[in-house]
Amino acid sequence: MNWYKRANDLFDLINTPEGYTQIGHSDYEKMDIDHDYPNYMWYYYDGLLVKEETGDEPGHGEAWPSLQSIDEKLYKGRYDSSQNIITILRPIRKQFNEIPSFIIRELKNKFGKDAEIREF
Repeated sequence: MNWYKRANDLFDLINTPEGYTQIGHSDYEKMDIDHDYPNYMWYYYDGLLVKEETGDEPGHGEAWPSLQSIDEKLYKGRYDSSQNIITILRPIRKQFNEIPSFIIRELKNKFGKDAEIREF
């Protein structure tokens, strides 16, 4: 798949009902803390998987400001606990590469073996 088609496909997926912004991006002001499950942001860099429950931070850069300088090297995404879906955004330089199996294995160990993976 060439870069232009991949970019168009990714752009088309972003805001669809199955798109990245619809998974793990809860509006915390509308959540019922007693009944709704938390969502998480995560990133993987240099052999380390870090997760944090999402709160008021709208994105990874706001949750982890120090990562902005290495953003193009990060695998990152979200985990939607109510849907049991893990999203994965590839680093810019690895858009055409397969996601390494060790990252998927780490994510499933962290969030659950039966979680669905969606790549963006």
